[in-house]
Amino acid sequence: NYTWYKDGNVISGPDNYEIVFPAFQPSDEGTYYITVTNSVIGGLTLKSLPVHVKLLPRPVTKSPYCGTINLPLDQELCWEDLDWEDTYSLQVAKDSMFTELVVDENDYRETCYFDNWEWGTTYYWMVSAWKNGVQSSWSDVCSFTTQPEIPDCPEYITPEDKFEFFFDQPLTINWGEAPRADTIIFQLSKDPDFSKKEYIVVEIVDSVFNEYSFLPNELENATLQNINQQEFET
Repeated sequence: NYTWYKDGNVISGPDNYEIVFPAFQPSDEGTYYITVTNSVIGGLTLKSLPVHVKLLPRPVTKSPYCGTINLPLDQELCWEDLDWEDTYSLQVAKDSMFTELVVDENDYRETCYFDNWEWGTTYYWMVSAWKNGVQSSWSDVCSFTTQPEIPDCPEYITPEDKFEFFFDQPLTINWGEAPRADTIIFQLSKDPDFSKKEYIVVEIVDSVFNEYSFLPNELENATLQNINQQEFET
């Protein structure tokens, strides 16, 4: 007869010399041993040496935060240091099922991974740890999305929509920064749709700037628009 013990208590293990865990859980951690008796030799009980079983904690992703978007192309992936591991395995894919792998690192010894990613792409990544040839569970799957190749549109600031002013009053048009833009294209037009080139009275293509000042009386009396479709009248 075989009797299994966990932490000194009898457990309902199999009447067998081995115990199998289909999926080891944190609640299964503990100290195990087995006793063996034989009806042929009465009063004799054999006891095994204790075995201490501990579930290796899986890695925890640290940065970038799961679901973060508009990240730079040189984004670094980092996870918490477990202090007990020998190496890590890292997988990065373009799909949540990890069938389209772009990174498949094994025997990796750092807690951060650097790469240059593609524009406007969502990536999924996970990491596991190894100790003495035993692999931990994979971390939770995290995703991140890189910034699109097209730069962001600048946000219109002043003057306010339908702003009225004196014809000879200086006017300054302001807008916010356009992240990742190398140049700004600024237009003033008499045409609300900006479809007729002959009605474009000002056009500037320059390195990044965020304002344009002028005297309206230098232009004709007209409805003017900036690139963000805000109207004001002279």
